[in-house]
Amino acid sequence: MAAARAGEALSWSDPYLDLLGQGRLITCNRALFDAEGGLLGVASLDLSLDAVVRRDLGPGEGVRRASLLDAAGRVVAETGDADADAPGESGQELELRPYAHAAVVDGVRGGASTGLVTAPDGSLVAWQRLAPLPWTLAIEVAPD
Repeated sequence: MAAARAGEALSWSDPYLDLLGQGRLITCNRALFDAEGGLLGVASLDLSLDAVVRRDLGPGEGVRRASLLDAAGRVVAETGDADADAPGESGQELELRPYAHAAVVDGVRGGASTGLVTAPDGSLVAWQRLAPLPWTLAIEVAPD
């Protein structure tokens, strides 16, 4: 039976533009070992961030914005993301911008798994770490 040992954790790439024109991708890797600890190989999966935004982050009633943040509090994907269809050089790593609300960024960077803050405009921002993924989901709800 294949297993993971010292390299048990999943490894995630930074977002990048696919060389074959499939849009913004992120890659997940995991080393697999045999019973004696010998490396069998590496399993990899590419995830389309554009599909995540379209399918999984669609705004619900009262939701102003939904964002996936990395461990540094930078936006990996976001509803209404103008960069989702932006042209770029294939294979290039994407530049991630800091999330708009500093209190959320501070919480994410500080390791908080969940939180709720009121933004200066009165909207509520809730966030939840998406373990075991290296992301946090932040949802901003309109004040009315």
